[in-house]
Amino acid sequence: MPVQTPAQKPVEAPKVETHVSAGTGTGKRAASRLWISTTIWFVVLLILADYSVSYFFPRTTGTAHQKKWETFFPTDSHPDLLVLGASVAIGSAYDADKTAGYLKTDISRADYVGMDHLSEEVFKQTGKRFSAANLSCYGSMCCDTWAILKKVIEFKKTPRVVVYETISRDYFDASLPPAGESPYYRYMSELHPKTDAQGVFKPFVAVIDGIQSSRVFNAISLILADDQVFSSQERMRKSIDSIFCAVSNLYGNRLTISSRVMNYAGAFFNKKDSAFNAALVAQMEHKKKNPYADLSSTMSGSYQVDETPQLKRYEQERIYALKLAKLCKENGIRLVLVNMPSQPGYKALRPYGLKDKCPSEIFELARANGAEVVDLDNAKDFPPAEFKDDLHLNAHGSMKLNRMIAEQLTRRNIFDGITPARTIPAPVASPFAATIAQPAAAH
Repeated sequence: MPVQTPAQKPVEAPKVETHVSAGTGTGKRAASRLWISTTIWFVVLLILADYSVSYFFPRTTGTAHQKKWETFFPTDSHPDLLVLGASVAIGSAYDADKTAGYLKTDISRADYVGMDHLSEEVFKQTGKRFSAANLSCYGSMCCDTWAILKKVIEFKKTPRVVVYETISRDYFDASLPPAGESPYYRYMSELHPKTDAQGVFKPFVAVIDGIQSSRVFNAISLILADDQVFSSQERMRKSIDSIFCAVSNLYGNRLTISSRVMNYAGAFFNKKDSAFNAALVAQMEHKKKNPYADLSSTMSGSYQVDETPQLKRYEQERIYALKLAKLCKENGIRLVLVNMPSQPGYKALRPYGLKDKCPSEIFELARANGAEVVDLDNAKDFPPAEFKDDLHLNAHGSMKLNRMIAEQLTRRNIFDGITPARTIPAPVASPFAATIAQPAAAH
């Protein structure tokens, strides 16, 4: 018996869209996913490249004095008397202490923090034993001194007395990085004390400290702390550039990378003059116009001094001299500016346009804000035999300088009403100390 099956509808082939309308359909979604994926991978590769650059071209945030600061800021060192300044101040600290036998270990000038000989001279004058330290730095300018003291206060190590052993070049040496851009200034901007918060969730505190220690945060903080940032388009451009450098290692190392690439290319093609070497030549020519960059050079007398950048730098540093005096006044610090001795060869290099203004104008500014000024730049007291060169004192001169500073501080009643923060043991001199404690001739 036949079975009747129901009729089946013919199967229709699926319709295929032959076009995608603009702004709709899966085509746009696929393109969007591809664009997002490409962007993500590009960002990932860029970050990897950025980290790779920091491995091959590490960015050095330290300076010649990094060990000095690392032994001062994280420790419980809290001196009553703090000495600041440039290389002339390092000499009066290191050479005097070494000659007196207070250096017990083999330590370099750049790393030395002590100021024992001056502390002992103050004790002889006052009968009080104050702790003393020096945070002076090679080639530092007045803006660097202000930044260092500001950081000392932030770390709650505020001294009772600050002795700024200063010379005129601290206010106009245009051969050094502009105000706010030196390695010292930038290093100080990245130092922050750990957050002291009781009862606060520790991971939260760790996040806060991490943010405060980041390069981006400190680059922005550096800009906000600099009241000269809006003074010119060039100043603003450099400030924004510092933020980009903090964000990206690749951007921050761009000059180093390009210089090395040019050097490799020059070596490959047997070319002796590369862009890097050309930059060094240009830098040397720049320093010739500003001989304070190397006072020990025997050729400095033949340099033609270009006064324009030095006069401009003076106007910037004068502002920081005022900020330094006000910072001390606001924090109850007794500031003493010591005009360091020098020789006629140094004085001859001073810009003609500043001979009647610097340092006399700086000293008047300091006095108007409660600071004391001690002028020791007298050829009668410091003959040529007590100098290493036109500016830096030798061991004889350094020890005499400390004695004279102690006498002047006592005569001006700087230590009146000040009690040492804690009991300070007398520094013990080595029995093997050099026997040149007294100057070669009496003056």
